[in-house]
Amino acid sequence: MEGPLQRARDRGRKERIRREILPKSNREIVESDVGKPTEEKLMTLLRGLGSDLSINAFALNWRYDDKDRTWNTGIEEANYLTRHVVEHLSIYSPDQDPTKIPFHLTSTEFTNELYGKCAKEFKRRLGLPQCDRLLFVLRNVVMSPFPTDNDFISTMVDYFRSVVEDGVRLCRKRNVRGPAIHRFVMQGTDEIFLVYQPSFHLGKHRQPIILAVELEDHAKSDYIEIRESNPQDPIFLKSSVEIGLQQVVSECERGSPVSFNGPEDYMPFYLYGSEKQWHISHKLLQAPNATFSAGNVKLDDRPASSLNQGHAEKGASLALTEVPETSMQPFPTSESELPACFFFKPDKKYKVKVWDDPNDASAADPGLLEGLGSQLKELLPCPKRYILTCDGSIRIH
Repeated sequence: MEGPLQRARDRGRKERIRREILPKSNREIVESDVGKPTEEKLMTLLRGLGSDLSINAFALNWRYDDKDRTWNTGIEEANYLTRHVVEHLSIYSPDQDPTKIPFHLTSTEFTNELYGKCAKEFKRRLGLPQCDRLLFVLRNVVMSPFPTDNDFISTMVDYFRSVVEDGVRLCRKRNVRGPAIHRFVMQGTDEIFLVYQPSFHLGKHRQPIILAVELEDHAKSDYIEIRESNPQDPIFLKSSVEIGLQQVVSECERGSPVSFNGPEDYMPFYLYGSEKQWHISHKLLQAPNATFSAGNVKLDDRPASSLNQGHAEKGASLALTEVPETSMQPFPTSESELPACFFFKPDKKYKVKVWDDPNDASAADPGLLEGLGSQLKELLPCPKRYILTCDGSIRIH
């Protein structure tokens, strides 16, 4: 174990490196060793550092282009920037020409299980929340202490900076907030709900939202007529002008951070509606992902009788207990790619569990599923699995 004596020796070595190595050129380092005993030479100190101490791990974050130069606080968006750099400075396809890459970097992940306090300290220094999500980091290995002549380092740094700056511009563009054209799936007839069709990769469209709305009488009658004549088809509402969702939902100031940790044993949905009509919408907690929603779902009498107006107003949570979401990711990117046996389709029965959702209606990830694993065993009102019939349709986004 490392004791006080070892720590004192390490401090002495670091001070010697700062004093005798960092200010000198390569030639001066070699010349200063002439005539010295082996144990006093600087080259002996450099060789004794070992390969592990020559591996540099570093991570990136970026600022918004606003007047305050606000730091990004989304771990996934910081990881997105780091991945952008890795894609430009590493070989990830057999079709790539390695001679076209000026220098190469490798990468790794700092998970909470393996890196613990170290990972959280990295996040703190980057201005990111110190939560349990993994942090994507870059690393390089110093193969020789002498690649510093002929302006080598500055040339490498300039190219690295250009790649990072390109990535920052991309991150700012994909995270810009403001008005846009938005699209919702319409559900219900006695009470009407709008289920927003989000996109993880655009700040203007990132926030999942479910709205209970009132339509003017003529608009509602037109909608009900269309719904009754086309019960299996999704009906969309599209804004005719650009609107800012952050003006509708104040909690959307920066958008909800996206987690890469989805549920392993089930697939979670929001359950909402009126006491006569219930609807479900997939909880988007993992990227990449797909939106799944269904209107007018039918529950067995037992869970249906446990739901009341309070659940209708606040919403509840529902899990497809035989659909392990994590192992199914990523989902197909278009309906044409769906297999015939795809799990989500109209008129199909699912085994589900329903439970109270302790979160407020405005709550956002992270943490939407924390503590719910145990509650999955505490059903409303008795511990049996229920059958849900889905009358809705699937939309892949």
